Amino acid sequence: MQTALMRYKDARLKLMNEVLSGIKVLKLYAWEKSFQKKILEIRNKELDILKRYGYLQAFSTFSFTCAPFLVTLASFATYVLISDENYLDAQKAFVSLSLFNILRFPINLLPMMISYVIQLNVSITRLSKFLKNGDLDPDSVQHRPLEGVAIKVEGGTFSWDKELQPALKDIDLEIKDGTLVAVVGTVGAGKSSLISAFLGEMEKLNGNVNIKGSIAYVPQQAWIQNATVRDNILFGKEMDQCKYNNVVEACALKSDFEILTGGDLTEIGEKGINLSGGQKQRVSLARAVYNNADVYMLDDPLSAVDSHVGKHIFKNVVGREGLLQHKTRVLVTHGIHWLPMVDTVVVMSDGVISEMGSYEELMSHEGPFAQFLKAYLTQKAETEDDEEEEEEDPEIQQMKSKILERLESVTSDTGTATSGDESKVRKRSSKGHSKKTALSRGISTFDALECKPLPSPKKDKKEVEKLIEDEKREKGKVAWKVFMMYLRAIGLGAAFWIFILYLLYQGASIASNIWLSQWTDDKELQDRSKANTTEYKNRNMMFHGGLGIVQGEYSTEIEI
Repeated sequence: MQTALMRYKDARLKLMNEVLSGIKVLKLYAWEKSFQKKILEIRNKELDILKRYGYLQAFSTFSFTCAPFLVTLASFATYVLISDENYLDAQKAFVSLSLFNILRFPINLLPMMISYVIQLNVSITRLSKFLKNGDLDPDSVQHRPLEGVAIKVEGGTFSWDKELQPALKDIDLEIKDGTLVAVVGTVGAGKSSLISAFLGEMEKLNGNVNIKGSIAYVPQQAWIQNATVRDNILFGKEMDQCKYNNVVEACALKSDFEILTGGDLTEIGEKGINLSGGQKQRVSLARAVYNNADVYMLDDPLSAVDSHVGKHIFKNVVGREGLLQHKTRVLVTHGIHWLPMVDTVVVMSDGVISEMGSYEELMSHEGPFAQFLKAYLTQKAETEDDEEEEEEDPEIQQMKSKILERLESVTSDTGTATSGDESKVRKRSSKGHSKKTALSRGISTFDALECKPLPSPKKDKKEVEKLIEDEKREKGKVAWKVFMMYLRAIGLGAAFWIFILYLLYQGASIASNIWLSQWTDDKELQDRSKANTTEYKNRNMMFHGGLGIVQGEYSTEIEI
């Protein structure tokens, strides 16, 4: 029962966490009733188990509450009934009662301890299952300095778990220092898995992986701290104003700082709630760029930004004239228009590298890369024809048209028709020529840049509002309003009834002791003939036992 209860609690808390994390989307799409229904379904199942658990707990409490009294009653009854010479006086009764009362407290705690032991066993079982999971091998990725080679993988086979099928097979890859490598492929081809294998986040079943120098990683889903924008970018590094300004400019964050009330001192809410997806991705990219690592793993960071912003970031950060031009960059991307500007293209298909080489080499024949481009452009053209999307940058549309023309020349020998696809892409391109780009031109390395000032925040540092306020703590005695708040939560009627039951329970306990006192002080005890009669003994025993049963009933009602 405890295991089932924990399972439903986990399901409810997980769903509530999703609701609170995505409350903005939930409100915008009016999904309140749907999620409320799901939460109530789980909660009702949880309440059913809690109700059964409560009844069992009440029965257990009744049993253990009555146990000390029943022991006392049985002891007194046995004593007075086994012999006519035995009679219960005050000395014997209250000395025995004091000894039994010493046992009353630990016996009353026994059901609570049993419940805690059951909960402890369930928690230990779950924790041990988690803690016994195997750790990833920290030596799966080596960091030996190789001459002119930044990343080298030989015969690599990787899996997300040793018991699962390999997600990547027969990976042989060598990336030179300071080169830009694009990883492309269809959805589920293994592009992100390849990055995870480089980072040592997958189980290495076979092969060798070597990466030279430090690594900076930009994931698909940006990780944002609950801190200011500046703190998220610096990430513990010392502030270098010129370097910082150049990174902000290159990552297209300058215009965002002009919009934000506190500029880069604006506090970001939990999980970046007050930033858009593109802003979070650019902050994550700026953090990696400012880190100034040797190798950069970029898992499709341009997919969350607009086309003109993506062009700005590619030119000023990732590309051959960007801040990272002398770094080794591995870029997972769906933007095929960037491929002519990279050094090497790696084509992934079903967890293997189907083709690898420069753009010119791969476009010189109809191989897996040409087939991928054809399928991608066809699907993209059909999607854009059916949906209304923002106008793309004219330069990007021109690059796509050139790729399609080149692809048509490659596939013309096989009789593959691409003219329809080309017309769709060119149709989209003609729509974008009227759009003007407001972003600056390419930025080079850190050292070659002049220190450009950032826009001043709309408010001073002292005036910037904090989203997360410091927690307040009360000192001294607990105020009555706190107790009243709990009473209102319980319900004033229920709280009053529980209070009355406690009074009756304590009254029955006191009455039992008073009756025992009167029994032992009864003048009839001096007359042995009356004291030893069955009627006299039964009357006292039944009255004393009845008061004990009443205590147990009141205790049970309080538990329920």
